[in-house]
Amino acid sequence: MSSRAEITARFAKAYVRASKADTGHILDQLVEVTGWSRDNARRRLTAAARPPGVGPARKISHFTRPPWGGRKARCRGKKRILTDILTRASALNLARLATLGLHHGPGGWAIA
Repeated sequence: MSSRAEITARFAKAYVRASKADTGHILDQLVEVTGWSRDNARRRLTAAARPPGVGPARKISHFTRPPWGGRKARCRGKKRILTDILTRASALNLARLATLGLHHGPGGWAIA
């Protein structure tokens, strides 16, 4: 038996091109073979069909998360919005570096 990833990759291209009725049949086949739920099978098929390297959209989505106000800007004016976005990007970068172990010592900044 092939691995689940290989089976999913095989079904993915057909799933993306299929009509609505045919996608249901493809999902049924994948669920039967792998034992996944239909929702999980659907998510994995669409992810397998997506080309690799689709990452910038994910980074942009960090700025549109609800804790940051969703898609609405928190202020008016292009300069203020740009400042707000750059501040948020800086905070995210600093948080990422902190999780990597960035600290300031007598010799300067270092990652542990």
